[in-house]
Order: sequence, then C-alpha cells, then structure tokens
Amino acid sequence: MKKIYLYLAITIASCLLFSCSKESLTKKNLEGTWGLTHYESYDKVDGEVMNQEKGDCNPYAPVGDDDLKFVIINTTGNDYLVTPYFWDKKKSMWTTSSSDKMTWTIKGNKIYYSEGVDEGQPFQLTSDSLTLEGTYQTESEGWWYGKEGEVQVVHYSKYVFRKMSDLSE
Repeated sequence: MKKIYLYLAITIASCLLFSCSKESLTKKNLEGTWGLTHYESYDKVDGEVMNQEKGDCNPYAPVGDDDLKFVIINTTGNDYLVTPYFWDKKKSMWTTSSSDKMTWTIKGNKIYYSEGVDEGQPFQLTSDSLTLEGTYQTESEGWWYGKEGEVQVVHYSKYVFRKMSDLSE
C-alpha cells in the first residue's frame, strides 16, 4: 500500500511540476516583440477560393503595408496586452496608436481577442515562433463576392511571427 501512495505522490508532484513549468515557460515565451514573417488568407464561397493573399515579410527590414509587429506583455494570469505596430512607408518607421491596443486571453491552445465575441484563434508557440491559424464562417451579402443573395463564407488565415526580442532585452 505504501508503494501505491508513493507512486501516486510522485505522479501528482511531477504533474504539478510539469504544469507549472509549462505555464511559466509559455508566459515567458509569449512576452516580447514579435515580427510577422509569413501570412496567407482566403475566403471560400460555394467551394470557390476567393480573395487569396499570401506573402513573406522581414520585420528587420520592413518595406510595405504588410509589415507588422506585436509587443506582447503579460498583464495578469492568462491576459496579455498586445500593441501592434505597422510599418509607415512614408515616415520609414513603425507606428501605432493607443486605439490599436488589444487584450488577448489564453485558454488552452486558443487566443481569445475579446471574451464572448469570438471562438478563439488556435495558436502554436515555441521559444522563437508564434503561429496563429484558423477558420471561421460568416454569412455575407453575395455581391461582395460576385454572387446573388446571402452566401456562406469560410475565412481562413495563417500568420507566422518570429520572436525579435524578449521584454528583458
């Protein structure tokens, strides 16, 4: 019987240790400056792919409107303040405004941009890569897509970010 309790205690302790280290590693990994390196998106209407976009970016040498970076700060628990910066070609600098800031909440493997409004964006995180990928469906007026009446639209997007720096740097 003592062996069973010892095994159970070791199992629980290792689970708690793994859970804590994984949570703090995720928070530590997510905080910092992230630059967009790849994006792709499309809409699918009646099985037809439309509005397809795809591209690569270099956040260390931005040149256009597609260049984007995020500064992500853990505020409390699983909540993060995210400040997006967009490349301004005319000024040749990164710009943002206070109205662009947003809050992300992490639950499992999903990021929720505004509680109760969206279904969450699946994400994958490593020490130097953040990938946001997902689909969602909406109903839209068909004329946007050259169709008649209301249409069901499946939106797909994938954004890959590379970590540019930690907050401590």
